[in-house]
Amino acid sequence: MKNTTIITTLVLFSFGFSQMGRTDLPQPHIFFDDVFPQDEENIDLPEGEKISHFSNSTRTDRTPWEQVSSINGAAVGEMKVSVSNPSIIYVSTYGGGVFKSIDAGNSWSATSLSNALGVNNTLTIHPEDPDIVIAATRGYGHYSGAGTYKTMDGGVTWTRIDYFGDDDAYGVFIDPNNPQIIFSASGSGYEYSTDGGDTWAYNDMIDIDPYGVYIGGFHSNHLDASTTLAYGDGKIYKISDNGSIASLEYDTETGYWLRSVAISADDPQRIYCGTEYGVLFTLNGGETWTLQGEEWSGSEDNNDVSDILINPTNNNEVWFQSGDFGPHRSLDGGSTWERMMPPIFDTGGYHLSFSSQDQSVLFGSWWKGVWKFIGSSWVESNEGLEHQFVRDISITQDMNIWAGNLRHAVSKSSDNGLSWDNYNTGMESLYNRTMSVHPEGNNAIAATYTGLYTTADSGSNWIFSLQDELTSVGQVLQSTTDPNTVYAGGYLEEQTYGRYYKIIKSTDHGQSWS
Repeated sequence: MKNTTIITTLVLFSFGFSQMGRTDLPQPHIFFDDVFPQDEENIDLPEGEKISHFSNSTRTDRTPWEQVSSINGAAVGEMKVSVSNPSIIYVSTYGGGVFKSIDAGNSWSATSLSNALGVNNTLTIHPEDPDIVIAATRGYGHYSGAGTYKTMDGGVTWTRIDYFGDDDAYGVFIDPNNPQIIFSASGSGYEYSTDGGDTWAYNDMIDIDPYGVYIGGFHSNHLDASTTLAYGDGKIYKISDNGSIASLEYDTETGYWLRSVAISADDPQRIYCGTEYGVLFTLNGGETWTLQGEEWSGSEDNNDVSDILINPTNNNEVWFQSGDFGPHRSLDGGSTWERMMPPIFDTGGYHLSFSSQDQSVLFGSWWKGVWKFIGSSWVESNEGLEHQFVRDISITQDMNIWAGNLRHAVSKSSDNGLSWDNYNTGMESLYNRTMSVHPEGNNAIAATYTGLYTTADSGSNWIFSLQDELTSVGQVLQSTTDPNTVYAGGYLEEQTYGRYYKIIKSTDHGQSWS
């Protein structure tokens, strides 16, 4: 089976590259994946030479790479809404750095902390001054600027906190009762600052556990404003004396990693924890704990909850965000849950946050952007957030540019990339894995998470064309000579033999396969 898999996979890749390298392909026709403007220094050009974006473009006013209109919906890793001014929101993106909105998410602009990989659970806003923000980023490949940064002017400038060097400070938390006190967790124990981040100290917590105590995040202690709570390995700890002393406060006795914690301000006996197995909560100050997960998944596993929060005006309204199942809401304190997905296929959400002034407004961040829940429905809030993931680019003979992407499935431009329209009618999933377009532009084939789709009217309508032939599709190809001939490569999941890799062909544009 292993030999068959290797041979078939090699055939698949050889097939794809041989077609892309054919000299009879009508020009212009280009494919590229994961090409970044920042790679321009790697392009070998004569001094003073310029290149245009596309092979047949007559424009010569563009230096090696220039962005041509954004496809909205950035890969958002984390989002924070200002407590003192809920119109101000910051998001940390995967590849685009930190963005800021000053109109409650209606529009966005990039801060000067750009070209960076945002790190989850590393963004925090000063509770009284929204211009003061701490964010951490990672450096990888062509992404620069690894480290932990602080801005005092709303993102116009950022200064790296030297204490952390090139490391990202995980779980950064500014004490809302004393903003000069800041906490961070980078391993066993925690770091803390008592002067707004200028200097830092470290508590290894070995007096609690000599083998190490690993912290995932921090939370305000509503029972004692002079202390802060820290959580991680199935336990919740109390930090006092401005960070120098830590003690065990609650033990869930599960050992589950606590990814997030929500504590009611009006009733601190109510504590909700997001774990990899679901929601763990107590209504009696930790005397008993209840785990819920199978209620929405039907399984004891894969119930990961990345964020959880309580409506500040209603203890019984609890929300959680799950990368596996999307956002859920309970109106009875956690006894029952209902799924509250926005109209997108992607369930991979990260954070939720209530507006500090209007608790009927809730913000949510997804891998493909930011959405806002108002009253009873979601609206998209992505204007100005630039998409970082375009899977495929194809250019037809009449210079229509097709972009297969992760947010709108297929977007097209007829003005050399200056503006874009979305073409995904008929597609259940908008997560475009791969796409191929006939040079004349009428016929195309695309693969999404739910299977194969074909179009014969330039993308205006898409028809689902894959039933049982493949479980997952990794590559598609539209014939350049016969508009009705298409190919798809991937694997079929079988109970007896596991994954069986193969290439299938259709001569009637996806109506039947062989």
